[in-house]
Amino acid sequence: MREYGEVDVDQDDEDEDGPEPTYEEWVAANIGPRKVGGRYRSGYSGGEYTVLAIEPGPREDWPVWRITVQHDGWDYPVSHCTAWEPERDVVLAEPDDAEAAR
Repeated sequence: MREYGEVDVDQDDEDEDGPEPTYEEWVAANIGPRKVGGRYRSGYSGGEYTVLAIEPGPREDWPVWRITVQHDGWDYPVSHCTAWEPERDVVLAEPDDAEAAR
């Protein structure tokens, strides 16, 4: 039996989900398939939007990365760091096809 604070030297640094992602991998997973000029539907709100900018960072302040989008029907763009949810969010058009999707 180990005492409190003792470490098992055979223990991997990986948890059950695998190794900790790098910053770049984490940001890429959060951005998902979104690209500047593409059209997407939010699985949360159901609203459709166009991506205007993606800043992968890292930035010195919060959020460490951000995406700027123009929601249909809104008068102004918004920036946020909401992660892509592949089970809910939908790609409507890639940047080259975005004009045709409007």
